[in-house]
Order: sequence, then structure tokens, then C-alpha cells
Amino acid sequence: NNLLQTDPFIPTAPRVVGPVHTVSGSPEIGAVLRVRAFGSSPLRYQWKRDGVLIPEATNRFLRVTGPVQADARFTVEVRNDLGMSESPATNVTPPGTPILSPHPLRPGLLT
Repeated sequence: NNLLQTDPFIPTAPRVVGPVHTVSGSPEIGAVLRVRAFGSSPLRYQWKRDGVLIPEATNRFLRVTGPVQADARFTVEVRNDLGMSESPATNVTPPGTPILSPHPLRPGLLT
């Protein structure tokens, strides 16, 4: 479930819970991003790429379409009448971009 319930009788500002996550697969073109947030209804969503609003990207989910620069940063603002909360950024890479991670046996080596 992507929406956390609050007491319906106590108005609350929105709050993003954790970072933006991919629904499936790795964070690259074609991936679907989602946000987990709670607060008083109605919640309104606005996705951004590299700090710029993405027109018509106003749902809890966002399908990443190209082209994107390497390490494009996606965030989402969640608003209601009581306030706004913004997610931490998630990097999205074009398909085929090597993703470096620490080698499991040799900490100073990237694979």
C-alpha cells in the first residue's frame, strides 16, 4: 500500500515517507517511480526532473521516459491545503550506463 492512513478527524500536512522507489526493475528509462506519502486528503503530486516541473506528472506514480541525461535526479512534491513535503532525489540512469558498486571482497575496488 502506498498511502498511509492518518486519523481522518485530525487535519495533517503531507509527509513523504522515505525516498522515491522504483516499482520494478532498476531506476532507468522505462522504470516506474512511486512515492509513499500520508496526510489529509486530497493529496496532490508534482514530479520534477533535475528541479524542473514535469508537465502533467501529477500522480503517485511516474513512468520515466527518455531522453534523460546520465544521473537525472527525480523528486516529487506532495501538497494539500495544509502544506507541502518534497521527497529526497532519486537518480535515474539511461539504459546501458554502467553502475559502479563496491566489490564485495575488495572494498576499495569498484565493479
